[in-house]
Amino acid sequence: MKILLIVLGLILVQSFKFNKFSAVNSVMNVYYCGFSGDFCGQSQTDDVYFSADFVTLAWAKVNGNGALVIDEANFPRNQVKKWKDVGKKVLLSVGGSVEIWKRVLASDDTQKAFIESTINIINNFGI
Repeated sequence: MKILLIVLGLILVQSFKFNKFSAVNSVMNVYYCGFSGDFCGQSQTDDVYFSADFVTLAWAKVNGNGALVIDEANFPRNQVKKWKDVGKKVLLSVGGSVEIWKRVLASDDTQKAFIESTINIINNFGI
């Protein structure tokens, strides 16, 4: 049994060595759940894994008029800059249920509010 486990282990190591999806070539995305409690609020420090290629900020919300809203007071500006400086891509997750998208798509005005607020967040917060 011990020899079988060793052989299986060696096969596994070799498959990772030659597999195009090996750890060397993979892409890793991690969630940063910072902000305040109303916007996730679980990350209290920079807990992003150093090997991550992408960091997804969790999360943004949609208000009643369709505009995208983030927790500006607790936005991790310094971390975003640091992550981008080392080559990570920073994304923003829009959280919520189907009801959020119904609000966004309800009218031309709500769609316009969503688009304009999204552009403003991207430009103002360096995402």
